Amino acid sequence: MSVPQLLVPQRISLRNNSKYNEAFIQKAIADNPSILGLGEIELIDKERVQAKGGRLDFMFRDKNGRRYTVELQLGSTDPSHIIRTLEYWDIERKRYRQHDHCAVIIAEEITGRFYNVISLFGGVLPLIAIQLNAYEIDGKLVLVFAKVLDEIPAGLDDEDTKPTNVTREDWVSKTSEASVALAEELQKIFNEIDDSIRLNFTKIYIGLTLGGIANNFLIMTPNKKPVIQVAIRLNESADIDDIIDKAGFETLPYEARYKQYKLRLTKTDIDKKADVIKLLLERSYEEWK
Repeated sequence: MSVPQLLVPQRISLRNNSKYNEAFIQKAIADNPSILGLGEIELIDKERVQAKGGRLDFMFRDKNGRRYTVELQLGSTDPSHIIRTLEYWDIERKRYRQHDHCAVIIAEEITGRFYNVISLFGGVLPLIAIQLNAYEIDGKLVLVFAKVLDEIPAGLDDEDTKPTNVTREDWVSKTSEASVALAEELQKIFNEIDDSIRLNFTKIYIGLTLGGIANNFLIMTPNKKPVIQVAIRLNESADIDDIIDKAGFETLPYEARYKQYKLRLTKTDIDKKADVIKLLLERSYEEWK
């Protein structure tokens, strides 16, 4: 019986590497975008010329239309690299306002200074940092991309989570009794998971409280028609996509910035698909409670 052997690869530096230059790494990423760990993305452009000068290394998009402005830096991050990445992100988001945009920095070493600079923005920027680790094994290059700073999901404004004087009657008057009643039907399903959950009527949506504290892993927007739009906070996954597709819900595009699946539900949906709805709400509750 053979004894398993452990191979400890030797990490190599790509900066000023005579064998593997930046063009080689760029081609590897462009040919195989999935290696970045950003999900199912496709290449829109490479070396994208910017109006104010310079070239963006990559522009990718996911299946929901979200765009990723990606800059590659061999070696360590430096202030110019950070500023350049954010500048390109800002140019692209202003040019294509109909899309959601995220900035991505890739470098061999994400330095402490990088974290210090990013902390100044207080987590308000949609920014992802990926460390590139390169190894050479038997004359072949192995690239490992590790996400070291993930995007901080956007939260709600403080004023949205504070207690308000908005009542059920206010929502009925501006939408409909039938639609508001659907929110109450959803609360009944949620109470099977946690009986401390209550509806929280605000000016722009109906959220939830958990133990008296706002916790909006489900946001509901009533309608004048007997339907209700719901935004369920869940990390996007093929498993959840499959559950929703098989149930046959009417859907809106996934909101990547807020990590929300959006559905339009009728009373028939709630009555006949309560088990599926409860499963989705349980998943959201476990992820975000």
